[in-house]
Amino acid sequence: MTAQRVTIVRTGFLGDAVCAIPAFRLLRSHFPDARLTLLSDRASPQSTQARDVVGSLNIFDAIVEYGFGGRGVLRDLVAFTRAERPDIVVILTQRNEPRGQSWKRRLFFRLLGVRTILSLAPIRKPSVVINEPTRLVHGLNRLRIGGAKPDYGIVVDDDAAAGVRTELSRVGIDAARPYIVFCGGGKAPTQRWPLARYAAVLTALHEEAGLPVIGIGSPGELDEYRTAIVPLFPGFRALTMPLSFRALAELLRQATLYFGNDTGPMHVAAAVGCPTAVVMSGRNTLGAWDPDSHPSLVIRHDVPCQGCFLVDCTRFEHRCMTEISVASVTARVRSFLQRLPKRVQLDRPVGAR
Repeated sequence: MTAQRVTIVRTGFLGDAVCAIPAFRLLRSHFPDARLTLLSDRASPQSTQARDVVGSLNIFDAIVEYGFGGRGVLRDLVAFTRAERPDIVVILTQRNEPRGQSWKRRLFFRLLGVRTILSLAPIRKPSVVINEPTRLVHGLNRLRIGGAKPDYGIVVDDDAAAGVRTELSRVGIDAARPYIVFCGGGKAPTQRWPLARYAAVLTALHEEAGLPVIGIGSPGELDEYRTAIVPLFPGFRALTMPLSFRALAELLRQATLYFGNDTGPMHVAAAVGCPTAVVMSGRNTLGAWDPDSHPSLVIRHDVPCQGCFLVDCTRFEHRCMTEISVASVTARVRSFLQRLPKRVQLDRPVGAR
């Protein structure tokens, strides 16, 4: 399959963009001489996450982000397609994308003259448990874009690492010593374990292992930490500076552990090899968004209604998360810390007082 101009369509949310990096690299190897363009929706009016994530990875020749909401989206897409005139469009569909939406996108590009449109078929009832990065690569393999899943290839950024060290020092954290990075956010309320419960677990881990805890998140999430976590765990520290993708990657690359919800920073942690411990809701099917890393720990309470993909759960009182206890999470994360590779040097053995 040869082409001079190939457009890759993928949503721009942080986690979605990070999970697609191996698929992006596979496409670059399959079309080594083509002009490769990423076409991505902005996750919010202010967001440029897709550009931030892949802009420095030497995969794409161009990255185009189109408007957020309203009639401007259609206008932007028509203008792009007419100007770019891609030979091939590859649509990396979202995991839970309705079939009707996928059909409409293929029809749109067909009407604008694109002859070859490759679209991943959404998985409805997977016969095996695979996470999102693996799903994307397997989907490309089924479209005859062959090859094993490539590495993420996010190399160390010395300038970003230096900026992270400066910011950690500002909040009283020695970047040369072990630390935990925490994120209790998430796009949907159904992804979130209660912050008061996180405060109890973080307090126990801090007291037992001597590990400082650094919170990251959006401005709104940071405000929630101040209200729900800091009064219960005064030792909690939060990074208030906006973190670029590169800075976030370096913060997590050096961390002892990422701990928190299934959200964008978790996927960044996995991509740079940081051990991850995540409290996973039943919003998605088993394994769908598991971290693409080893070692990792997924704490999950399976319920009959899992895979609902709800934003809010009112009927069952969010039981896939509320039935996960503080004691069980503390015990499992404590055990996970004990099993981490010896390169992680704690101040004192986990469990010591």
